[in-house]
Amino acid sequence: MMKKLVKILHYKFINVIAQMKKDMVDKPYQVVEVPVDQINRQVYNKKDVRDKYSKKYLPIFNIGFRTVGIIRSDQELNFDKDVIAFEDYPLNNFKKRFVQNKDWKSTTYYNSFSDKNNSKGRRGIDDWNEFKEEHLLRWDKVFHDLKKYGYKTQKELSPAFGLPENEIQVCVNREGKFLFIDGRHRLAMARILNLKSVPVIVNFWSKELLEVISKETEQKKLTPEKIVNYILKKSKVRT
Repeated sequence: MMKKLVKILHYKFINVIAQMKKDMVDKPYQVVEVPVDQINRQVYNKKDVRDKYSKKYLPIFNIGFRTVGIIRSDQELNFDKDVIAFEDYPLNNFKKRFVQNKDWKSTTYYNSFSDKNNSKGRRGIDDWNEFKEEHLLRWDKVFHDLKKYGYKTQKELSPAFGLPENEIQVCVNREGKFLFIDGRHRLAMARILNLKSVPVIVNFWSKELLEVISKETEQKKLTPEKIVNYILKKSKVRT
């Protein structure tokens, strides 16, 4: 409870600070809808690289805060170096489970536990039943809730304590491409269910892209919603 309250205060503080900072968009934690089919590239899936794009910690409370709304040049962020095609392993595993109705033991998740001589486990858990209880059964519930009720934002799921930083995370490069960072399981489920869009927060924005948008719209301070609307409008024109 304390961590959530600290984070809620942090969001309000950041919104005020963003008004004064040149290297941050307005309303940095604003959640925006992005087409699922436009999130097909990702930041390199390696902890040190992903952490650079994703999270900072407050040592006193050991609380992780998502780095959001920051404006940086593509060269500084190494978008050309750190970006790869979106990995298929959660999607393939989820297709076996939710499309083909197979047991979780038929997926590669089970392989991490089945070899007794080389069992490394997953997510710090080395027992299959514990992993299934803590993660797989939860994913079963999330998928069926998405299928039945549709994709809800964190705020819709919990009006009082829903945290925007728990949405799917992306970056946006100078070409207006959405680069996936975190939330791969929900994104994979959205693809299986053929959802048109998902709510996301944007960790980093390309400085080069925002300079173009600011010039064309004659607006110095931009919100995530305005930027994404511009990108999607331009995308429709190109197609």
